[in-house]
Amino acid sequence: MDFFKSVASLAQNAIESINNPNHLTPDQLMQGFFHVPSDEKILGEINVDYIITSMVLYSFSDSIKSAGTYLPVPHNINSRRPGKLTLTQNYLLIKQNDSTEDKIVFHLTSINKVQKLPNAETLHVRVSTTNGMILDIMCDTIRSKAEHFWHTFNKQHNLNKEDRVKLESFQRTLYSEYLISKNCKNSKLGEKHIDIPQHPQGGLGLKYKFPGNESREKEILKLKRWFEYFRRYGRNLELVQNHIFNSLLLVGIPNRLRGEIWETSSGSIYYRYQNAEEYENLLEENKGKHTLAIEEIEKDLNRSLPEYSAFQTDEGIDKLRRVLTAYSWKNPDIGYCQAMNIVTAALLIFMTEDQAFWTLNVLCDKIIPGYYSKTMYGVLLDQKVFEGMVQKTLPLLADHFNKYDIQLSIVSLPWFLSFFLNTMPLVFAFRVMDSFFAKGPKTLFKVALAIVKINSQELLECTDDGECIAVFKNFFASLDEITPEDHKIKRKFDILWEIAFNDFQMIDDRMIIKYRNTFKNEVFKGIDLFVKRAEIRNLPDTPHLNKEQISNIYDRYYRILIQDSNSPNRGNLTMDFDSFEKFMSEIVPWVNMERETRDQSSFLKRLYKNWSNENGEMSLESLVVGVNKIVNRDLMNALSNFFSLYDTENTGRINKETVLEVAEDLIFITTPWRDGKIFDTIANRELEDQIAEKIVQRRKNLIEKGVEVSETEEISLPDEVKFDEDKWKTKQSVRYLSASSSFLQLAFKYAQPYENPDENLINLDDDDEDLNDKRKESITHNKALDPTHPVYITPSMFRMVILANETYSSFFENQFWKSFDLDSPGNITDSVFGGMVGNIRGMVNNVMADGVRVASQVKKKMGDSRIRADTAASSESGASSFAQSETKGNGIYRTSIDSKGAESVMTGWTLESGALGDNFEDHDIDNLLVNNEEVGLLGNNESEPEEEENEDDEDDEFGNFVPADNEKRLADDMNELNLK
Repeated sequence: MDFFKSVASLAQNAIESINNPNHLTPDQLMQGFFHVPSDEKILGEINVDYIITSMVLYSFSDSIKSAGTYLPVPHNINSRRPGKLTLTQNYLLIKQNDSTEDKIVFHLTSINKVQKLPNAETLHVRVSTTNGMILDIMCDTIRSKAEHFWHTFNKQHNLNKEDRVKLESFQRTLYSEYLISKNCKNSKLGEKHIDIPQHPQGGLGLKYKFPGNESREKEILKLKRWFEYFRRYGRNLELVQNHIFNSLLLVGIPNRLRGEIWETSSGSIYYRYQNAEEYENLLEENKGKHTLAIEEIEKDLNRSLPEYSAFQTDEGIDKLRRVLTAYSWKNPDIGYCQAMNIVTAALLIFMTEDQAFWTLNVLCDKIIPGYYSKTMYGVLLDQKVFEGMVQKTLPLLADHFNKYDIQLSIVSLPWFLSFFLNTMPLVFAFRVMDSFFAKGPKTLFKVALAIVKINSQELLECTDDGECIAVFKNFFASLDEITPEDHKIKRKFDILWEIAFNDFQMIDDRMIIKYRNTFKNEVFKGIDLFVKRAEIRNLPDTPHLNKEQISNIYDRYYRILIQDSNSPNRGNLTMDFDSFEKFMSEIVPWVNMERETRDQSSFLKRLYKNWSNENGEMSLESLVVGVNKIVNRDLMNALSNFFSLYDTENTGRINKETVLEVAEDLIFITTPWRDGKIFDTIANRELEDQIAEKIVQRRKNLIEKGVEVSETEEISLPDEVKFDEDKWKTKQSVRYLSASSSFLQLAFKYAQPYENPDENLINLDDDDEDLNDKRKESITHNKALDPTHPVYITPSMFRMVILANETYSSFFENQFWKSFDLDSPGNITDSVFGGMVGNIRGMVNNVMADGVRVASQVKKKMGDSRIRADTAASSESGASSFAQSETKGNGIYRTSIDSKGAESVMTGWTLESGALGDNFEDHDIDNLLVNNEEVGLLGNNESEPEEEENEDDEDDEFGNFVPADNEKRLADDMNELNLK
């Protein structure tokens, strides 16, 4: 399902890739700083001093002041700046050492000349570009290393020369080149440019007008400033970004240049240049296809910036549809998410479809990964970061929000998700985007904090989320209003802008990284839980599994897959056989990864194939459905489901070869019981009967010795039982081996022959009537085994054969489905399987822990004894009633087991006070020997050794025998229980 393509594991990986510089490679750091494509690799790096100039800058150095200069006259034109020069496959890059923002990006195709200048001190190279930029580089490193660098450069430069025609064709699509071409035809400075007679294609704003008032926004003045910057410092694929560039961004980009500056500052222009035809190819190759993403896109098209007229027309809607659809094909893991339509619509006002497509790619993949995903992990994390920043910078307001449980993140989420496009007037939201594409998410944090600070007084009066939303709504509606500020008339937006970039200068990438690392685990955990609940909710009905069990299956499934896979994306993970085997080894005792046998592999492969989906893959859904089917507690359904594992053709029949496989698999899955590692129901019942019998016998012995036992006393059971472990194992093992043999005999006895169309319907052999029953049975048996007489069994035959065998019948009714440990959320240990203890001694204690059943057996046996005694007594004379009454007073007992007694037995096994002694301490296993003799439960019922008479024993006043230490004898007798 598309919903689960983006999950917490992918979220964490993506966020950390941009927020933990220590985890990034040098290539990734370089790509992030210069915004070049992610396939660019560092081919060489050297330290340099550099001077950047142009024909226009030379004019200033020659004191030629061009008329109409709209930017400050630069000083120290020829000053050297220290920096690092980097070469990749397609770019020459320079980062200034003392600046975190100044940089130069030249595409190698745009470099038309490289010459080595004479310099006795260092290697001096001059690089010239097609638009007149001149870069002087003085290599600040050993000469041999510098020579190697430029040798590598020449090789890469020659490889890029073939794209000169492509470069010129690409530049003709850019408004910056058109602006230079149109206005520098008669320039006396000899500037280089391409002749572009026609206005290049652009965004919808060229036809439907751009939002805002051009005069009020000083569009002409902004355009002249940018024109001047292009002449001095280059443009598009050969651009210098310095403090003047950053200042122009903050002042605002003219509408006709906005699309190009957005893609240049974000780096999407480099992707568009290297993949010139990909957008159209995506649309053409997937034409006519339908996906869930496309359905979702169609629902949101008419809700994309409805206030802008172009998106009320077919032209605007079609453009938006094509860009969003192409992106869904480009990145199917994301496909389409809400709010992408709003941002893409904003891009299309200033960009062509191709520009908008690549800008959307960079936006989602590089600048704000996780904002547009099914879980929105990126934007949810940044809401936590934002709340943390409010606590840091505006603590009084943060305390007020905490006091009234006001969730600021609920209010601010749309700000970050749509870059204020749905809250501010568009003309102001575009100003935010001007800075955002160049500076990244820190712009959003600064603006959001400034909004909160400006409205802090009103927010301190709010007591719920609704009142906060109303405050912000009124503020956004008033951004265009004029207000006096510092003796100047300013719009509220201008005040907001100044506060954002002056009062919150401390908000930088490093702080954002710190806060993201602080909150990421909390957010990822919440997202993981959300994704888990959503995926479980979409699973088919599983009547034999409860929610907790499905949750445990989910946890184990993804834990195993994420450990075994290099992919962090859960949506792309299916379980292969090796992972399935590991999964099964954690939930059933009959699979052991350390003991990989042919039988184990054979049966698990059969399960894997039966449970896999129609594509032969084991998904979470198919696994849950398979487990739900096999743990069916209804015996008849359980047997039918087990039979279906072997009826792979759904014919309702399995042949004799497959019957042999069934027999082998039954031997395999019953291994823990056959080896005596787990106690089955039959053995439990035998043990309960033995314990109950022994308790009743001991009570009789006490009564015969004259101990008075009250009828109302509760029955207490012994703490432990002394037993013969080897005998128990042997008996159970023999029973399971016998069951396997019996299964084969009965299966072939009742197997049916396949019909032979050439065989007579009636057997006319007279000798057949003379055969005795034994011979007939032998022939039938031999036919079943004879390869010339193929036979089969049906589900009903299989059920009949299993039900005819007490061990296998009990196994499927009680043991098999219980062997699936689905209630443990973590790894199970070797000693516990689904609540069953993994050794014979522990199993005996486990039986003892279930005192209700044993106590019931005691009650039943004691009741039977009373009935027999009453029957015998009824034949005596009337005097017997008096005798019975006297005997009762001298120790004949009656007992009862109520729910309280049973519960007390189960909860502690401390002997109750009364007939069996007062609060005696538990005895360990060494104290369970009688006369140092160990008697096994499975041994012969030898008589117990006669007890020696105690010297302290004496008769009471009526002549009855009374032990000297009556209570101690009772405790010893009951705690030292030896079963024969």
